[in-house]
Amino acid sequence: MKIRMTPSLCNAARTLFAVLLVSGPPACSANEHDLGPDQRLTEARSFVIGGALTLTAASAAPNFPNLPARQDFTLRIDPSGRFLVLGDKGFAVQVPVQTTDGITFETTELLQMFVTVPTTCSATITYTRLSVTVGTGGVSGTAEGDMTFVMGDVLSTYKAKLAFTGAPDQVGPTLLGVITDVDPLSGLYIPASEPLAATAVGRLIAGGEVIDLESYVPTGSGVVSGFETPRIALRYATTYQMTVAPWSDLAANPGGALPKVITLPAPPQVAEDGFENETATVGGAAVVGANVLPPVAGQKSVAVVAGFLSGLPELANSRRFTARLAVGAADTKVRVAFRRFGSVPQAINYGLVMQIAVPGGAIVAAQLPQSEMLSTEYPLPSAVRNERIWLGDVQTIELLVPPGAGSEIVFDAFHAGWGGGCGMPLPGVGILIDDLRAE
Repeated sequence: MKIRMTPSLCNAARTLFAVLLVSGPPACSANEHDLGPDQRLTEARSFVIGGALTLTAASAAPNFPNLPARQDFTLRIDPSGRFLVLGDKGFAVQVPVQTTDGITFETTELLQMFVTVPTTCSATITYTRLSVTVGTGGVSGTAEGDMTFVMGDVLSTYKAKLAFTGAPDQVGPTLLGVITDVDPLSGLYIPASEPLAATAVGRLIAGGEVIDLESYVPTGSGVVSGFETPRIALRYATTYQMTVAPWSDLAANPGGALPKVITLPAPPQVAEDGFENETATVGGAAVVGANVLPPVAGQKSVAVVAGFLSGLPELANSRRFTARLAVGAADTKVRVAFRRFGSVPQAINYGLVMQIAVPGGAIVAAQLPQSEMLSTEYPLPSAVRNERIWLGDVQTIELLVPPGAGSEIVFDAFHAGWGGGCGMPLPGVGILIDDLRAE
């Protein structure tokens, strides 16, 4: 008869059998959280790690006020595969390790991690060596390497040393990120608090609609770090229930309640009148007349800007234009006229996006040139402004209406690639939009 023993009973039995000189201890049930008196790892185990991070400037470097003083992550050691997986909040990396005793494991390749440091554009830590030793109740270890920060056009390097301890992972995963007021057109990434199995599948469910999410597997990690929506538009004013299967971490700890994803209310519907009946703003963007900029056609156009145009402070918050447009049964395309403007004669694209979308369906984006020479110098109307901007030629683009459009589509325009929050200041640019219609 084979008796299944609890960890505490098993350890007591080991001692008793050793005293009685019995030929061998009884078999203990596998337990992810019980390392037992023998430190040597024979099966993969997960640990919750935390430790002090010491950073020393390698050369003269800016005094960043918010340098991290510690690091926390999940570490899984696989002694048979000779690798470890390190993960935290939507990030994961797998690196090979070597060991001579099954107790101390040391990385044999660089281990690179991305970290969040306020006031910096990006921060990366690269450990040239990480060593972890298994104890009776957990692990301890050290790591050494370099941390680099980018702020503006300055790269700063610090020597990094980490001293950490860890206990067996007994807490299930959660999903992170902003999942209320979700923009249906911008795509959604939902990171996991720790790595999940490579077989994990995520879905969004609303009524009878099921959206299969794409699992994000960082290159070479072999695990899922989060989920993202495919290239489709979610529906506005909709609550989606998130599901994940299997919903557990690598240590088989079950996750808790899964969140709901709630999208923004629908944008306004606009008429095909060239915005002549709109007032100050529509769809999040400013409606301007000749007292601000020359309209593309008629008396009014919509303006969308990237960066700051000091002569046009009224456009500072006019960053994006999103609106619904009625589509007839015979309509096959959406046409829109636009004109670029900027503070310098060359208007770099800065990731200008114009797209149409079917809520719950396809997104179609226009192919736009990366840059354009602005040929017309234009003095701003008010003498107080005492500034000039440059205008480009009026252009027209057409986008094919996607299948399943029904009675309306959503038009969307913004500058996705403008890096105003990081790096050197960029010249302000914008577009005037007009004559939006379905045909």
